[in-house]
Parts: sequence; C-alpha cells; structure tokens
Amino acid sequence: NSFQRYIDEASKRGIRFHVYRSPRIGLDVDTVEDLADFVALNAEKTCAYRFLMEIKVLKRLESCRKR
Repeated sequence: NSFQRYIDEASKRGIRFHVYRSPRIGLDVDTVEDLADFVALNAEKTCAYRFLMEIKVLKRLESCRKR
C-alpha cells in the first residue's frame, strides 16, 4: 500500500497533487493473477506485453492455473 503512504506524506507537507488512475500504470505485478490482468489489458504497444507474448506467457499462465 505504498501509494497511500505517498498521498499521506504529500498531504502532510502541503504538496498539491493530482491522482491519475490508469489500469496499466497502477498495476503492481506481484502474482500470477496480476500478470494475467496485465496481459488481459491487451497493451500491445508496450515492450513488456510484446516480451510476454514472445516467451509465450499465456501458455505458462494456463499451466499455473491448472495446478
């Protein structure tokens, strides 16, 4: 929950900020489910997405889900 800590600290210091919500930017990939969420975003224009497709991550995710 580091995001909330940054918000709290900025508020304490009187720093003005704007929260921009983006599913791609805001996604923290820590789990297999997070990775599946990223792939589901169809972020074809990103290097990360292209790399994941190159290493056939969809097939790997399927095998993880079967366990």
